[in-house]
Amino acid sequence: MLNNLGKTQVGRAALRPRLVSAGWDYLVIVVWLALLAAVFVPLYLAGVRVFDGLGMVSSDLLITVLTVLPTGAYLTIGEAGRRQATWGKRRAGLAVVTASGKRPGALPRCLGWQAATK
Repeated sequence: MLNNLGKTQVGRAALRPRLVSAGWDYLVIVVWLALLAAVFVPLYLAGVRVFDGLGMVSSDLLITVLTVLPTGAYLTIGEAGRRQATWGKRRAGLAVVTASGKRPGALPRCLGWQAATK
């Protein structure tokens, strides 16, 4: 969060801005999934079976690469980047900072709660 001087204010954001930012971020993710559907559904309807011939593990890996990795990259790059916030957090006026008010690194954000310390 930013104070009236534009400086980072360390503290926990209220619930409403956090829910608003989550909504905007989910919208970004849904748009990505809709783009994937816009590509793969017409292919499927045209008789092109992209996942046929792939084993179960290969299909799962392909789906993970197309869905989970871009989502994780969006969140990690957004929050560990120069602006310290994803698009949704910026719209809600939030920023991700460490306890000392500095920009977080990509590795702790990528690991999520596993890297959190008290």
